[in-house]
Amino acid sequence: MQSYKEYWTGVFYKKFTKAYPAEQLIKIFKGTYPKLHFDKSFSNKKVLDMGSANGRNTALMVELGFKEVIACDISQDLIDLTRKNVENVERERESNTIVKYIIGTNDHIPVQDNYFDFVVSWGSSYYMSDALVDYKDNIAELARILKRNGILILDNPQQNASIYDDTVNVRLNYWRGKDGIICKRFDSVQEIIEELEPYFYDFATSELSLDCFGRNDSRYTIVCRKK
Repeated sequence: MQSYKEYWTGVFYKKFTKAYPAEQLIKIFKGTYPKLHFDKSFSNKKVLDMGSANGRNTALMVELGFKEVIACDISQDLIDLTRKNVENVERERESNTIVKYIIGTNDHIPVQDNYFDFVVSWGSSYYMSDALVDYKDNIAELARILKRNGILILDNPQQNASIYDDTVNVRLNYWRGKDGIICKRFDSVQEIIEELEPYFYDFATSELSLDCFGRNDSRYTIVCRKK
């Protein structure tokens, strides 16, 4: 059986080489909403794109003008793909953003404590790697690298999303797919907040119900601050 690193490297490296940012993330960074408030001057801020995959959201962060952007994923191939797409954006806009690339996992991100002003975990925090670690470990690691009052942007599938099709429950709300990958599933946005509350406050949430031509891609999105 292939490892989870081999699986996700194949998914993104072979199929999705272009970089198109997530629409909801664009709305968070560029839109104006009554329950979403944070400083949107990014030129002196540092941000992590955790689970950069093909670099689609990393490229957006460079376009936004962050002082420093770090992209993190689980394999060198994915980091190379991120770098390729981000370098295209850097050439187009002559960016002054410092961009760095590192290899890591949700429960082990090789960055010092209290480093980032923003951490974006878009569709990545719920992956548990090969070992059946606890989701709390992933959240604790995201909190560790954020500054006090730093912003966490977290996006996870809803409980009926197609990502959970053909999975088997291995313990309470932890599901293993045929590829061996273990995911944490949440039945409500409140369940995610309860996991975050030991480290975070000031929660703003979005729930997107999306049946896209037979594929369910419904999402829970949370923006919050580190205590």
